[in-house]
Amino acid sequence: MPTFNAPAPGRRARRPVTPRDLPALFLGFALVLGVFAVAIPVMGKLAMAKESDLKFVAGSVERAPSWLSGKYGSKLPIIGIRVKMDDGLYDLDEQDLSHSREIMNLRPGDRITARVMPFAGYHNIWELKRDGVTIQSYQETYLFQAATNERGVTGSLAAGLISLILLIAALVLRMHFGAWRDSTPSLPADAAGYVQRP
Repeated sequence: MPTFNAPAPGRRARRPVTPRDLPALFLGFALVLGVFAVAIPVMGKLAMAKESDLKFVAGSVERAPSWLSGKYGSKLPIIGIRVKMDDGLYDLDEQDLSHSREIMNLRPGDRITARVMPFAGYHNIWELKRDGVTIQSYQETYLFQAATNERGVTGSLAAGLISLILLIAALVLRMHFGAWRDSTPSLPADAAGYVQRP
């Protein structure tokens, strides 16, 4: 006697992706890459700082500099320095690692002065001195950030090119299939899971 499985009522089965869904998929990827292509140079421009935009801080090193950690404990290429000032503690971030050895040699109690740019909740170091001796100058940081922005522009152009290719492919497939995606409705779970067994 044939038997039938008992599917959960009210559920709908997930419809598998078909070639007719490719226009919508390509369009989605094109939009995401397009956003990245625009956002990268904008973020790079915002990260640049004029000397007049910088904030002067002075105080003593509260604890030895350390490498910052990512979400899963991996080390980031950023050095963190906690500085004690008259109005409290400040966490300074150093992304230009050309002077990492000198910075990592800082010890608690060392007097430092810095010019920083508050950006996205961080205080990025643009100039750093210990006891009046320059460790990192504004000019060096400016050249480092400019080089970083140039690499970002290269990545942005690549993302923009891929986005354009995907957009063209999406439009061609849209004309070929006559729709952005497969309009076949998904089946209810009781119908999709209806299997006859001998």
